[in-house]
Amino acid sequence: MRFLGYAYLRQQLRLTTGEPDYPARLAAVTRVMRTPDALLVPAQVAPADTAAPLEHILFALKHEGTNLRILAQALRCVPAAEMNLAKFFYPRPSPVGSDLVGR
Repeated sequence: MRFLGYAYLRQQLRLTTGEPDYPARLAAVTRVMRTPDALLVPAQVAPADTAAPLEHILFALKHEGTNLRILAQALRCVPAAEMNLAKFFYPRPSPVGSDLVGR
């Protein structure tokens, strides 16, 4: 079983926080599915096997919501240079309706 997102961060970075309510894990499903005890994620949505912690943070924020206890500890493990570089690969989306301005 391969953990993703917050569960991956907690395990790989040896964080001292509690476990997430619904740990994300890779599964043979066609879409992201929440079960009573886990979040099942298809391979095409999951971060790669070699993904950096920042990619798991971004995945978790998108699919698992905000877990401030894990984020507070995990973000300390991400180098500042990697955070700066990420803004070029994950640009902020434009505000809703901004594409309609000037029409």
